[in-house]
Amino acid sequence: MKVTRKDIAQASFALKTIFTRPTYLLLASVIAVLILILAIWLPNLSFVTQTALSSSYSVGEKVTILWASLGAIQTNFTFLSRTFTILVAVLTGVNITMFVYYLKRRFRM
Repeated sequence: MKVTRKDIAQASFALKTIFTRPTYLLLASVIAVLILILAIWLPNLSFVTQTALSSSYSVGEKVTILWASLGAIQTNFTFLSRTFTILVAVLTGVNITMFVYYLKRRFRM
């Protein structure tokens, strides 16, 4: 498949659009944060599930424990794996936002 200048120009315009419109930027950020949280919690999924479903803790305590467990990115990941995890989360957020942008343009026409 040959990539033309028109394809590059359209992709560039789409990227500029999603990075300059607050709605798209917010969507990409929320998705990136959710993917990052999932990546951090996945190795400790049983801990997260037990904490979230436990009747021993109040809602505030559950939120505090789960929030503190996000610090596991410092201990469970090396510098390189932290960097890649964050990069993958950001690129996934951008990719899904680009897909939403594409769908909105495609079905509007």
